[in-house]
Amino acid sequence: MGVRGLSGWPLRWRLTGWYLLTLSLILLLFAGFLFWRLQISLRQQQDIAIQLAATEAAALLGPAGNEPTPEMTAQLLANEQFAGYRFMLADATGRITPFPTSATLALSPSALAAGFTTQLAGDDEWRVLAQPLADGWLLVAADLDQINDTLDRLLTLMLLALPPLLLLAGGGGYFLAARALAPIDRITATAATISGTDLTRRIGSTGSMDEVGRLAQTFDRMLDRLQAAFVRENRFIDDAAHELRTPIAVIKGHLEIALEKPRTSEEYVTTMSLLLRTANQLMDLSNQLMYLRRFDPERPVVLDGERIAAPEFIGAILEQVEPLAQQKGQRLVDKVPADLHIQGSLDQLIRLFLILLDNAIKYTPAGGTITVSARRQGSQIHLTVADDGPGIAAEHL
Repeated sequence: MGVRGLSGWPLRWRLTGWYLLTLSLILLLFAGFLFWRLQISLRQQQDIAIQLAATEAAALLGPAGNEPTPEMTAQLLANEQFAGYRFMLADATGRITPFPTSATLALSPSALAAGFTTQLAGDDEWRVLAQPLADGWLLVAADLDQINDTLDRLLTLMLLALPPLLLLAGGGGYFLAARALAPIDRITATAATISGTDLTRRIGSTGSMDEVGRLAQTFDRMLDRLQAAFVRENRFIDDAAHELRTPIAVIKGHLEIALEKPRTSEEYVTTMSLLLRTANQLMDLSNQLMYLRRFDPERPVVLDGERIAAPEFIGAILEQVEPLAQQKGQRLVDKVPADLHIQGSLDQLIRLFLILLDNAIKYTPAGGTITVSARRQGSQIHLTVADDGPGIAAEHL
């Protein structure tokens, strides 16, 4: 199974798999290097011992090349380091003669080359040193079985230890991966519980500022922005519905009154003028709503201000909502002084007072009175809409 096949696995399994693969390669390389270095070290030690045995044997033979005796062989083998060694002589023709009491070996002609060679005699491997003499060669051979057995045991131990070691490492790797990915699981679970009506859930701190901790913080900040956008969206919808309801109610009221009985041309013209004015207000309102839809709360809002004659302004507003008040038998009272002027955005003020008067008409009992008054207080103008209804609760102001 290749990398493409692993892509469908859970991330913790993939991390554990890559960890095990990397660890396996490292362990195999380390085991191979250890085996190779140990083999070289043991062979070097063996060669040193063989060289030492050859030096002692040559000293016993002397410069004249004395014939080896059983005593020479016994003296050489008395050294435990040389136990199991084979001592032999080879003449110029290549005929090999063992020392007395030392067994011979069937060696190939390559063993008579000066220096060390590795020879196979029967089923055993031998390390052979050929040291030149005056009339032939001194051959010293050591069995490599002990070294090979040591290397075989090491290889067996490595092969037996590697699977449980990898299994233990895999369990530890999976535990660490699961622990490291736990905050991501929490992020996923939190994201799954978030709905369009509840954006209050948060991941919270993971206890560290590593990559996962920063991811959780980024996710929480994203949720903050989504929640703020969701609140603005709901507020926009509520405001749009509220803003549109009043002009539509005014148009509906004027049309109902106009259709109650035949009217004169002047009355129809007056009604049409009011409807046109209200339609223009609806047009302006739709433009304002489009602006609010693209509104950036981070940027300051600058409203155009103009000098407005308060009596004419309030009179026009009361004229627009008069049909709504008539339907409930309510009386609209204008108590705005004639010489009063206000500063502000005409469109915004029209919408504000249409909403206030619409609410007043809606919540004032039939036959009640709605009064619009104004007074100057220092450099400020206070406009008041009062009615006989329950009023607006303090928490909604």
